[in-house]
Amino acid sequence: MRKFLSILFITLFTSSYAIADWSLINDESTISFTSTKKSAISEVHHFKTMSGSIDEKGSLNLIIDLSSVETNVPIRNERMIKMLFEISQFANATLTTMIDSEKITKLKEGDTHLDTLTFETSLHGIAQKIKTPVKFIKLSNNKLILMLEKPVVVNANQFGLEKGIEQLKSIAKLSSISTAAPVTFSLTFTQ
Repeated sequence: MRKFLSILFITLFTSSYAIADWSLINDESTISFTSTKKSAISEVHHFKTMSGSIDEKGSLNLIIDLSSVETNVPIRNERMIKMLFEISQFANATLTTMIDSEKITKLKEGDTHLDTLTFETSLHGIAQKIKTPVKFIKLSNNKLILMLEKPVVVNANQFGLEKGIEQLKSIAKLSSISTAAPVTFSLTFTQ
């Protein structure tokens, strides 16, 4: 009887552990984008604050706090927040997608899984679908990384950001700011 109860307990514990939700670890995750000005000067920026989860059905949700943009120039941070992202109206960007939770659950420590996901991306009040190859890396039983296989180029006109770019260009007295920005991310989740 004891042996049966032990097996039952292990089975129940393992099953609930396998289907538990995954939560984003903000401090171990990055979302970066590159801007180019004057046709030749490129700089990498990132967001400091985000939250996210993957539920037992494979629904992934990510929320990016646009006020946390970090360009390493305080006045530029402020201008991007107010003029480009217009956070008084659009405080966050969101990404949602469905992943194959069964395949992720079966990964062993050190395993990788390549996939192509379609992210429903909402930015500046506009939703677009972005399809891209990704890689999952199982770091341990309770730690998982999801990263883009290559940068995704996001165009300002996809999300109604052209006006903001023109304002930034004007106030900084720049001859040009590219309307296309390569974006990349590495997201770490824990169970």
